[in-house]
Amino acid sequence: MPEAAHALELCRAQSRSVAEIAAAIEQPVLVTKTLLSDLIDAGAVIIEMPAVRPDLGTGRPSPHLLRALLEGLEAHDFAVA
Repeated sequence: MPEAAHALELCRAQSRSVAEIAAAIEQPVLVTKTLLSDLIDAGAVIIEMPAVRPDLGTGRPSPHLLRALLEGLEAHDFAVA
């Protein structure tokens, strides 16, 4: 399947979100999740834990994570209100 091969290639290059992979292979997110699930079951893809976890007391994202997100959006010239 060409989409699976392309998704696998994207995953090997660097960590990516499901949304990024879906956009790159031009498939809906739900189709991409199923495809990635099959790749995970086959042992071709491994899921990494997030580098920054939410605050255990509040369940909310940490200020560090929010700051990193804001910096990433600003670096890509997205409009930030």
